[in-house]
Amino acid sequence: MWHYLLHFFPTLLSGPIERARNLLPQLRERLLFNEDNIIAGAKLFIWGLFKKVVIADRLAEYVNMIYGNPEAHTGSTLAITAVFYSFQIYADFSGYADMAIGSGRMMGIKLMENFNLPYCVNSFKEFWRRWHISLTSWFTEYVYISMGGNRVNKARWILNISTVFLLSGVWHGATYSFILWGMIHALLYLLEYYCGPKRPNIIYHLYVFIMITFAWIFFRIEDSGTAWNTVVHICTNLISPFYWGSSMFTTMLTMALLLIFILREYLSYKEIGKEKSNYEVIILLLSIALFGVSSEQFVYFQF
Repeated sequence: MWHYLLHFFPTLLSGPIERARNLLPQLRERLLFNEDNIIAGAKLFIWGLFKKVVIADRLAEYVNMIYGNPEAHTGSTLAITAVFYSFQIYADFSGYADMAIGSGRMMGIKLMENFNLPYCVNSFKEFWRRWHISLTSWFTEYVYISMGGNRVNKARWILNISTVFLLSGVWHGATYSFILWGMIHALLYLLEYYCGPKRPNIIYHLYVFIMITFAWIFFRIEDSGTAWNTVVHICTNLISPFYWGSSMFTTMLTMALLLIFILREYLSYKEIGKEKSNYEVIILLLSIALFGVSSEQFVYFQF
């Protein structure tokens, strides 16, 4: 049985990090093809493919160009690049997860949800409940709870939270940038716990997204010194000329597609048209054919 678990290809490379207690019982059962599962799985797979090749890979073209030499660009250019990367990494990570979950669904296997509209949140705590859910729950179960969770004194609880975020950074890569990324999120989480508003509003929501976006800079730029200089340059040179990349048309098209994607995510958050209709699937397929770009691999394959 472990042989089948290890070779269940949809989750083999990048998850979701499924629990044996959920997956093994399903693998023990005789799997029968079901029309509803095939249709639902195919729709989710197409949505994931759209996020990958139309959103993530288009954003990656601009992001890679700017972050290839960040010192040469203005603060406004670096700021929009940071925002682009926030959505690139989300569309790339969640796109793969949706394709994996959709593949499993078509075979009759139900995998856990891995991303749940993580930018539609009002707190850092809620972000981590919605971002890479399988990895977060793994750290929660095997690290945080094993260290005592919140059933300890305040000093030990702070240590437990900080350790989880630090290990999350190291898990992605043993570099100072990844460690700083984990430490930044630990600090933001703890500051929110002690100083955050009781009833978050739209201003705090924007603050959460901006700080998450700044943290992603350390995740994307491997050299921590360059990452820090990038943050400083954004803060001190924000009002400055903007670089349009390879062409104004290409970047404008990318921005338009991103705005449509953000609107679709927001409508899903409001549970408006959450289930994808056949017409929407056709539009997604046409968008993939017309606007999709190719990439060598998924971002998460690096970790």
